[in-house]
Amino acid sequence: MRPEVMLILTMIAIYGIIGEVTNPGAIVPGVAGVIALVLVLYASAAMPINIAGFALIGLAIILFVAEAFTPTFGLLI
Repeated sequence: MRPEVMLILTMIAIYGIIGEVTNPGAIVPGVAGVIALVLVLYASAAMPINIAGFALIGLAIILFVAEAFTPTFGLLI
């Protein structure tokens, strides 16, 4: 699957799940979000994994968590 389509499906999944969480009982956004998420996960199995990109995403998550617990105002590194 093309990466552009995966990006669009990822955005649909995120917004659909957020829409379901903020408006419980609205079934359509949640179902659309879950279906898009399943399609993205299925399509991402065929994509090659870049170790450097994966490491940078992990570093970003670690820095986001560290920034939440330390008062450095964005000057953590």
